Parts: sequence; C-alpha cells; structure tokens
Amino acid sequence: MDRVLAREYGYRVTLRVPDVARRKSDRAYKKGWEARIPVDGVENLSDLLQRLTKHGVSAGKPYTKSNQTIVPVYGKARVQKLLRLLGVEAEV
Repeated sequence: MDRVLAREYGYRVTLRVPDVARRKSDRAYKKGWEARIPVDGVENLSDLLQRLTKHGVSAGKPYTKSNQTIVPVYGKARVQKLLRLLGVEAEV
C-alpha cells in the first residue's frame, strides 16, 4: 500500500465494474473495468502519474472534465492493483 497515494487520492477514486448479467444478454455491452482519479493541478497530475508508474500501474490518457483533470485506469488487473495500492479491500 502506498500511504501517500491512498491519503491524497484514495477517497476520490470512482470505479466502474462490468455488470455480469448484462454481459450475458444478447445485446452488445462493452463497458469494462475503469477507475477514474480526479486531480487538481498540473503538479499533482505529474506526481500521481509518477506514483502509478513506480508501482507498475499504467494509466490512460488524462482528460479534463468540469475543471478537473481525470486520470483513467482501464482493465481488471490494473484496477485491482490500484485498489490494493490504495489499501481498499473490496470484492470486485
């Protein structure tokens, strides 16, 4: 667990986990695993990206939404690794 990462960003992470029932239906359901980490400021963005890289979690391309920069993490393995870094014990 990275205590600084957990303290600074842990309470702000938004998760999207696929709905297994919808995946089994006939219709196309393409939503996958995603964690979104909002960041304030460029210096915090570079700090977060460095910390994630240090722990082997690759992030997607940051984007701006509602005056915040969002750093996405895609994929089941990466999201679960991020949750372990944040010290979250979740059954996902």
